[in-house]
Amino acid sequence: MTIYRDIIKRIDKVHLLRRVWLQSNRDRTGLYFGQFPILDYIHTHPGCTQSELSEVLAVTPASIALSTKRLQKSGLLEKIVDENNLRRNKLSLTHEGIRAIEKYRAIFLQFEQEAFAGFREEELQNFKEYLDRMTMNITGEDTNDVNFNVIGKLIKQIDCRKRT
Repeated sequence: MTIYRDIIKRIDKVHLLRRVWLQSNRDRTGLYFGQFPILDYIHTHPGCTQSELSEVLAVTPASIALSTKRLQKSGLLEKIVDENNLRRNKLSLTHEGIRAIEKYRAIFLQFEQEAFAGFREEELQNFKEYLDRMTMNITGEDTNDVNFNVIGKLIKQIDCRKRT
């Protein structure tokens, strides 16, 4: 049983090191850790709404409203009134927002390259398969899809369990 805890502790440590790495490089991107997922989703889903962001990222509408307001004030995104519903805004990135995403992804890539230095392709594939198997054991799913919608649903499940 101890080996399980040792593995989980190491996974947690890698997660924390990734957050520390990204936070320590904040001056290079100007983004906080939680802002990247918002900008990344808007980048891949231009014209999405704040309520869609809240739903997909499993964050409260108030939190999304505050974050998008700050990102808009920083010149990284813009809100465009929906012609079909004047009470709703569509979100899109500015040129500055796209540049921030590109910088953040470059820093992510640098972290990944350092973290996986010395691994052979076969080792990386095996590691991915082990993590997939762990995830599928926990979720009961047949595949280990990883995307905004899946992660958002998992976060909501965790939140629901906390409340009961």
